[in-house]
Amino acid sequence: MTNLPLDQIQGFVLRGYSHPRARHFTIHVPAATNGKAFVAAITPLITTATIWSEKPLVCFNVGFTADGLQALGVDVAHANLSTEFVEGAIQRGFKYTGDNYDLGDTGDSAPNHWILDLGSGDVHIILSLYAMNPNARDTATAAVLQMIRDGGVKLLGTHDSDDVLGDSRVHFGYHDGISQPNIAGGTAKTDDQPVVATGEFVLGYPAEANVPRPGPTFDPQNGSYSAFRVLKQDVDGFFAFLAKAASQYELPQEVIQAKFCGRWADGTPLVLSADHPDPGVSLNDFDYSEDFPARKCPIASHIRRSQRRNEDTQQHRILRRAFPYGPPYVPQDGQERGLIGHFICTSLQQQYEFVISQWVNGTTVDATSRDALIGAIDADHPPSFKLYWNDARVKVEGFGRFTTTRGGAYCYLPSIAGLGALGR
Repeated sequence: MTNLPLDQIQGFVLRGYSHPRARHFTIHVPAATNGKAFVAAITPLITTATIWSEKPLVCFNVGFTADGLQALGVDVAHANLSTEFVEGAIQRGFKYTGDNYDLGDTGDSAPNHWILDLGSGDVHIILSLYAMNPNARDTATAAVLQMIRDGGVKLLGTHDSDDVLGDSRVHFGYHDGISQPNIAGGTAKTDDQPVVATGEFVLGYPAEANVPRPGPTFDPQNGSYSAFRVLKQDVDGFFAFLAKAASQYELPQEVIQAKFCGRWADGTPLVLSADHPDPGVSLNDFDYSEDFPARKCPIASHIRRSQRRNEDTQQHRILRRAFPYGPPYVPQDGQERGLIGHFICTSLQQQYEFVISQWVNGTTVDATSRDALIGAIDADHPPSFKLYWNDARVKVEGFGRFTTTRGGAYCYLPSIAGLGALGR
């Protein structure tokens, strides 16, 4: 049972909508008066966490960058907003690139290579539209564009994502979106994972270990933060490598694919079924306490790197509201593919940035490797991936970086009351 004010919390914070089409609008506010008018116009459209009796055709959610709040008249420096949010994704990407704190925004992933609108520093608002079908998305888009014109704000760009693969799969071939935190006091528990303190995802409530997690002065309760990311996946490179490695190491291709993720393509965890996919096992009721020295699930695998699965790491969980962009995979067709969406938390530093810098790219988990699927593999951090198969230890080499950053923004996701304050 929930004890949170669901009508005050943006809906995608507490649950995934499972709407298969999305469009993210990046918007610039030229003057506070224009911005306030636009915020007041969109606030009635924002989907809250209130339980619906029938799924709506479209859902809306909205986030503001620090520059966006400033443009709306918020004194950002004195509003009790987190340092990393105020600095923003571009500055953090340039600032944290060392071995001890590496967000991976280097080389082709550096902010100066990002998509024009997201790399410009001009993004003030990200309005996210989720729709059941293309027609619903286009109809809602027409309404948004009219509100943008009426409000006198500027549309910088749109970024679409579509669950065109079905079964919540990503372009690398895996069933995705399996592990999401269960939030204390939120909507119904969805799986076997432990419940995480409310304050890890909704501001104004205690986080893990009863740590206070207050909201900003203009919105003290029921808001959240988000790292919005556009992540390009080198699908051609990934499948070409799998084919080459299967031949070179005399291993089935699907085994190497599973070892890189930590799950078989259907989502079966290697820890629970190391030899073959098994639809009968739990997707989330497991940890790594009995899998040392990582004979089942490699240390460098994606799920072992990005979620440690023990009680001491609950304060580093993040909510993931993202799915693919780009068409279904056709080899060498020149189409860009990847993942786009929001990674939601209440401490960008202790949650999103910690996972990326310490677990995905850092030495906290293992000093000799990085996350093989999303890690910042480069000349200074060459690939190193060790796996076991049929009791034989294999060191897989010769792969590059499969996931690069195409854009990002740190957003504040206000409560409905907070949106009312911003609109006034």
